[in-house]
Amino acid sequence: MSLFAKILGAPKRRILAVDDDPNVLSLLTEILRTAGYEVDAARDGLEGHALIQKRKYDLIVLDSRMPNIPGTELLRVIRAMPDGGTQAVIMLSGEDMVETMEKAFDLGVMEWVCKPFSPERFLQKVSSHLGAKK
Repeated sequence: MSLFAKILGAPKRRILAVDDDPNVLSLLTEILRTAGYEVDAARDGLEGHALIQKRKYDLIVLDSRMPNIPGTELLRVIRAMPDGGTQAVIMLSGEDMVETMEKAFDLGVMEWVCKPFSPERFLQKVSSHLGAKK
């Protein structure tokens, strides 16, 4: 680490949260910002896709069921992008949908989190996957 980086501190890790439920999106944003992450929020798959094209993210948190572009479809788009094959992605869902879970893991999702979730456990998963991505 350079002297400049030591003085200013390490840059914040950037996370994109994509969920069509405004309450869940607000909760995700608050949990992640309180933990010190820089967070962008998208209300659906289309908005999430637009943000992914503009910025690089250290981690993307996707709801599995959304209007316009479902989470698994957005994950497929992410994987097709340059460097998208290694993008860290956590999928959220309010349902245990075995077929959707299998599709997500086949596409390389790193974690499946069921709603409702424990903020502490969620942050452990985020930290774990960001640590693996250093």
